[in-house]
Amino acid sequence: MHEIVQETICNHKQQLSPSTGSLVFELVQRLRAEMHYIPNRTSVCTTAQEAWVQKYGVCQDYAHLALTFCRLADIPARYVSGFIAYPKATAMHAWIEAFVSWESMSNTANAPELGFWVALDPTHGCYADERYITVAIGRDYSNVKPVSGSFLGVAKASVTSRCEIQELREDKFGSPIFGKDVCPASQLFHPVSHP
Repeated sequence: MHEIVQETICNHKQQLSPSTGSLVFELVQRLRAEMHYIPNRTSVCTTAQEAWVQKYGVCQDYAHLALTFCRLADIPARYVSGFIAYPKATAMHAWIEAFVSWESMSNTANAPELGFWVALDPTHGCYADERYITVAIGRDYSNVKPVSGSFLGVAKASVTSRCEIQELREDKFGSPIFGKDVCPASQLFHPVSHP
């Protein structure tokens, strides 16, 4: 894993105008090229190292690996959990945010280190846009679990969940309009593009 990150950093530094943002995107692209998306083969307990050795995983594994890549490159990064708004969304999704410094200002002696968080989806190899709905942000999955707690006793319990994502529209007066017939889903959502 370290070799991939170091090689990507070295290649990146040879560019005409390297930036932290483009390095993060290159790291995500490199990760995506090395991994295979295979559902139901990993769990919430799978570590980034285990996923890397296996070369497969799901969005959570891709996000943990992207976090590891960024942190090995000394780029602050955080785990994001939420949903992608598209018609068949049935489960939560994971992506990352990396802190990208504003290079044009960093050479000014009296300017503080300025920057911004950039959201990237390592599973789809793209930047996260307005279709991504953030539910929680943390250092990794264990920090943003959708359900956590403990129970001591003899009773058995189960959890059932349902996911429905719907765009909220406004009428001409700015009041929200609810309902499935507001706008056909085909007009609201577009498939995630792969660069």
